[in-house]
Amino acid sequence: MSSLELRAFPILPRSRAGKVLLAVVLVAFVAIGLSVFGLVFNEPRLFGPFPESVSWHYFWYGVIYLVLVATYVLLFKPWADAAEDLDVADVDAPPEVEEPEVVSDD
Repeated sequence: MSSLELRAFPILPRSRAGKVLLAVVLVAFVAIGLSVFGLVFNEPRLFGPFPESVSWHYFWYGVIYLVLVATYVLLFKPWADAAEDLDVADVDAPPEVEEPEVVSDD
């Protein structure tokens, strides 16, 4: 996929780790939807301390939480560390702008 095609869809991650994490989240949403619409795990029996559907949802919510942590560690933390190393001007410093001299007719 060329960079021109990626610019058309800015929501798509560019790194391999970002694409894998996005795919896992999409699979989790589909898996949660399967139970919501009664296609899987819709029996009224207990699976552990919870009903089947609740256990299924909690499992996939846990997967989404782990993806969130992995996103921070793999994507955001290196980006923030790289941004921290940049030389950025002080915000409170006055701007360095040369003003032209004022010419008077006196």
